[in-house]
Amino acid sequence: MVPVGIAVLIYASTRGSTVYYYTISEALEKHPKSEIRVAGNVVPGSITRKSFLLHFKIKDETSPVEIQVEYRGIPAETFQENIQVVVKGQLDWEQKTLRATDLLVKCPSKYESPIPGQPKEKSSSTPTPLSSS
Repeated sequence: MVPVGIAVLIYASTRGSTVYYYTISEALEKHPKSEIRVAGNVVPGSITRKSFLLHFKIKDETSPVEIQVEYRGIPAETFQENIQVVVKGQLDWEQKTLRATDLLVKCPSKYESPIPGQPKEKSSSTPTPLSSS
């Protein structure tokens, strides 16, 4: 009975944390009617801002098609050109525009662990020992 209870707790706690997203090709092929998540890279030169309204385009390696994204809100500080994002919202199929309610930015590589076997970069917050003269 205890193993069944543990399995139920694990299932319940991980059920909501799994995030699925479409590639641009999948989204355009399947035409989901409900709110969707689409992943892509921010196209260089496509970012425009007007107050709290942000427009940009995304594309990925699976399709030459670009999708226009319209997002109301303040993006993460790491939002920039050429970075991978996942946007959640309604896709207007005729205009190929996604009106996003959520914008998730993939963390840049400076936050990722170093490649095994390569030295770590020295942190600038590490105090430098004083030399005695």
